[in-house]
Amino acid sequence: MLGGENYAPETYDPDTNYVLIPGIESPSLLKAAKNQDEASTPDSPGAAAFGTSLGETPADVESYGTITAMDVGTGKQAYQVKTKDAMRGGLTSTASGIAFYGELDGKINALDIKSGKVIWTFQTAGDNIQAAPAVFKVDGKSYVTFTSGGTKPKVYVFGLGGDKTQGKAGTADTGSAHNANDDNTKKSDNTDKKTDNKDN
Repeated sequence: MLGGENYAPETYDPDTNYVLIPGIESPSLLKAAKNQDEASTPDSPGAAAFGTSLGETPADVESYGTITAMDVGTGKQAYQVKTKDAMRGGLTSTASGIAFYGELDGKINALDIKSGKVIWTFQTAGDNIQAAPAVFKVDGKSYVTFTSGGTKPKVYVFGLGGDKTQGKAGTADTGSAHNANDDNTKKSDNTDKKTDNKDN
């Protein structure tokens, strides 16, 4: 039986004081052994046996996922969003009050944290999304990136706050705080800039 939160990360929004919790609802039928001998298996003999086995789940049992918004101040549920599949990817949110998450069918979504409404969806060509997205900044512009799994994994990067047009290419800070004054780091950064300009 799987229910509630698993390993997928939550996200917290300070403006609403909501924490968004990814959930899994996947009921299973467990059969209890009548005694220790019946529970025993070659891998788990005697008292080490778990004493249960999985039975056939009834056909009318539905498995799905949830995103539950909990008000940290009151401990009460603000809303709950039902997803088609178990929420294994987790969520990442921005300062603008938007939470991003992926689903097992490869779909990417943006959720308005205050209202709980999905405001943007993108279907990837990848197999599934089982990791929370990462948000990063280049030259003052924010981006969100997702990785898809399956036999042909891909990386998807989207610009935030844009008008759906491709802007001027930026340069990421690939240096290290520990060697910021190192001449080799400066040379490497200059090379990256030349490469970016050449590609564009």
